[in-house]
Amino acid sequence: MPRAPALLRYLAGVSIVVALAILIGGWRAAHRDPVVRRVTLALPDWPRGAPPIRVALGSDIHAGGGAVPADRLVRMIDRIAATSPALVILAGDFVDGRAGRTARAAAPSLAAALRRLHPPLGTIAVLGNHDNDSDPAAVARAVRRC
Repeated sequence: MPRAPALLRYLAGVSIVVALAILIGGWRAAHRDPVVRRVTLALPDWPRGAPPIRVALGSDIHAGGGAVPADRLVRMIDRIAATSPALVILAGDFVDGRAGRTARAAAPSLAAALRRLHPPLGTIAVLGNHDNDSDPAAVARAVRRC
């Protein structure tokens, strides 16, 4: 059986390696472009013969943080637009962090990117916890401009 100090050093080393792996994996995931997943839902009361409606759902944009500069934000919105949705639903966390200054700084690039969406049935948006905790008025104004 190993001595206690050697075992503790070993466990500390393993813990550091695991923590670094989690941090690196999280950083890489946060900087990857979003994934488009397609799902078909059959609604039981959908009118017979009516064409389907394509709906795009986007969430957790987190503009204004280091992971989402303006050019990446545009790529994210363009990926949504490329699916040719009839309706877009944006489910909050438009801005990163919880500082009002971050929300106000991100608002112009957020509005510019969201203006690239033109779904014929419109866009529905709700604020998320990051938006509400930062400057909800600034975020709401940016989203409404689109």
